[in-house]
Amino acid sequence: MSKGKEKTSNLSKNVLLKLSGLGRNFGVPEGVEVFYPGEYHFKNGTHYVLYDESSDAEGTVLDTKCILKMNEDRVEVIKHGAVSTNMIFEVGSPSVSFYQTGFGELSVATNVRSLEFVEEEHLLRADMLYTLEINNDYAEECHLTLTVTD
Repeated sequence: MSKGKEKTSNLSKNVLLKLSGLGRNFGVPEGVEVFYPGEYHFKNGTHYVLYDESSDAEGTVLDTKCILKMNEDRVEVIKHGAVSTNMIFEVGSPSVSFYQTGFGELSVATNVRSLEFVEEEHLLRADMLYTLEINNDYAEECHLTLTVTD
């Protein structure tokens, strides 16, 4: 969907965001799946989901406000709180961001190989394949799917 184009989804304001990730670290597959209730908005050709991260996949308590911005060309994740970052996922535009944690700052680089965006009446999905580097060292190949439903 191009900017300025009307949305085709009919999502309600209250949505569920599912993050499904599969990484391959040193050849060993690692997976994670987390769910967050969120608040959906649509503005200027971009879908927004506001959500809170109260804990991570390992159960560590967080207090982080998050904004997910999606359209057919780009996904952006903005976090403020216990963890702060602004990560951009866009094919052909390698991105470096800084990930602020309670343990210090990490440099996080992503290089997106593919981004497929699906918009249906009650569903949004962004499916991405990318490489991840942390502090200039190769970390893993990642497959991340972000699914928004009501």
